[in-house]
Amino acid sequence: KSQAAQMILRAKGYTSEPTCTGAVWTDVTGATPACGWMEEMGNQSYAEGCGSGNYCPNEVLTFAGFAKLVATSFGLMP
Repeated sequence: KSQAAQMILRAKGYTSEPTCTGAVWTDVTGATPACGWMEEMGNQSYAEGCGSGNYCPNEVLTFAGFAKLVATSFGLMP
């Protein structure tokens, strides 16, 4: 899921990793690789996470889950 966040945001024009605050997801901290990418997905409301304020960065992302992230990120679905 962390790699999906980076791919989507790069496709949207981000050229470098956004700043990581550690305040968006309870399971993503400054020590988490790609923290800034995942936080920006939450900041922009592109990702809902996996519940209870978590992003679950190591969770396997299904094709359907990736498709939903892409569609939400690019305004293809409400």
